[in-house]
Amino acid sequence: MNKRIISGLKDGFFVFIGAIFIALILNFMDFNFGNNRIWTYLGNLELINIFDDKELNGLVILGFILSIIAFALGCSSPDKDKKAKGIERE
Repeated sequence: MNKRIISGLKDGFFVFIGAIFIALILNFMDFNFGNNRIWTYLGNLELINIFDDKELNGLVILGFILSIIAFALGCSSPDKDKKAKGIERE
């Protein structure tokens, strides 16, 4: 159980840091994201205000949502070691 929680935290953290890294790169490039409807909608919620562009803030929020999903999937997946040990015993 403890290994699954740590695995889920690593997966979620990796996804969230990846989204922030992409947002930093896109902010540095000064690229226009006015046509992206999902990022604009999430940016208009104004939950996170790190960047001046609402679209980049929407990307960070999307990364947070995806990291929660990755954490849930990482915690719910079975341990690989237990599967391998169970096959050897039978």
